[in-house]
Amino acid sequence: MHEALTTLAPARTTDLDAALAATLDRLGPAAAVRAAVESGRDAARGVLAERAGDGLDLASVNRPFTPPPPAPGVWQPTPPGFAAAVQAGQGDARPFLIDDVPAYLPGPPPALDSSRYARDLAESRAVGAAQSSRRTDRQTDMARFWAQTSLTGYTGALRAAIAGRARGTARRVALVALFHAATVDAQIVTYAAKYRDLRWRPVTAIRTGDIAPDPAWTPLITTPAHPEYPSGHTTYAGAAEIVLRTLAGRPAGPVELTSPTAAGVTLTYRDWRELTRDNIDARVWSGIHFRNTDEVGAAVGRLVAAAGLARWDGRPL
Repeated sequence: MHEALTTLAPARTTDLDAALAATLDRLGPAAAVRAAVESGRDAARGVLAERAGDGLDLASVNRPFTPPPPAPGVWQPTPPGFAAAVQAGQGDARPFLIDDVPAYLPGPPPALDSSRYARDLAESRAVGAAQSSRRTDRQTDMARFWAQTSLTGYTGALRAAIAGRARGTARRVALVALFHAATVDAQIVTYAAKYRDLRWRPVTAIRTGDIAPDPAWTPLITTPAHPEYPSGHTTYAGAAEIVLRTLAGRPAGPVELTSPTAAGVTLTYRDWRELTRDNIDARVWSGIHFRNTDEVGAAVGRLVAAAGLARWDGRPL
């Protein structure tokens, strides 16, 4: 880990050196410890060399993107900041486990004249507004809770899985590695679809669309600066669900999670599927996604993770 982090984040080398030294002091001077450290360094160098030029560096992920002219259904920068699009290049990155990103892309989002679109638009308008009278306090807490990044939100779940039913060092290492590989692959597919379809966000649809436009409508959570479809949070959740369920089984006990975006809120989970369910709901209650977007995202994440695990060369665990 030290080798990988100092290579990828050289500005943190001093802190990382100190952390490594503290760990080695705790483990002692045994020759086996030093040999393990060198083995880890060699492995890290090999992975870094193999992944060089994979398109996951920040410059490649956040390549400039010019949105098309405004039109019904087409993504545009969103209020209040109307920030430039981010992660426009992530969909072109090289995956870890799957080998054919287009094979996992979802079909197009619902047509603007479809009943599904009208239903989802009405729901997001009603329960996703900043001052919604239809959203309960619990739903508001849930929306704010899952406004955190997926990586932050799922770190506690992954730690619980490692401490619970994932027995043996090899299985725990595989769980951590495959969890992150599968969720990154799911995000690559997500952003390939987002910038293929360029679907507008609820705030744009509600403020400027043909169905009861409301120029003052504002979502509970500030809309992220990238297209609508599919949801990145729920794609991540679906992929995480499959990896945790496949490699760790059901949680050994209740998993309590907190969030930096919802002070004082603790959510308790007894099944990995419950996290996916809450992510689907939370993004609607936040006012930043349509329900179909979230449901499709979860399905894509599950599909990508299952395919990635099936192709993993290290099976069986």
